[in-house]
Amino acid sequence: MPKPEMMFVQLKEEYDTKEKVEKVAAKWTQLLITNGLKIRPYPIDDNRLLFVVDTGMYDTEEFKKFALDQEETKVFEHKSQKYYPGQDNNNGVPDMAKLQEILAKQGISLGNEQQKKRRKKQGKTKRQKREEKKKRKEQKAMKKQEDGENTPSHGEKEEL
Repeated sequence: MPKPEMMFVQLKEEYDTKEKVEKVAAKWTQLLITNGLKIRPYPIDDNRLLFVVDTGMYDTEEFKKFALDQEETKVFEHKSQKYYPGQDNNNGVPDMAKLQEILAKQGISLGNEQQKKRRKKQGKTKRQKREEKKKRKEQKAMKKQEDGENTPSHGEKEEL
């Protein structure tokens, strides 16, 4: 069972009362439930919320993305690491989907699909290829021989 994760969100200065913070917590909770995330909010200061996730790291990452996209968020904090809206929040690790999209716009492909196709075609060993070639030759010879037996020779006339 995943262990609970705690995260903090500091709201912008205009959310300076407990009532405003509770209103944001209620709004976010409804949005999160709609998206299938079960996260419990706890207002702890005038502009600060504590969120607890019981379902592990996947939901933590989803919540982080959600919180950083909200207009009320000033700072998101998880495991003593602070994240800010609009900042590269992958700790310097590029998002592969974004990277592939940027490269595709420039006409550059990482070539994974072509390499996979090539590997499929080249999936046979040299021995397997030799054996297949030998079989094809044998089948061709047998077919030629069968065709030779079924066709009349030059000296024979075909009967009607």
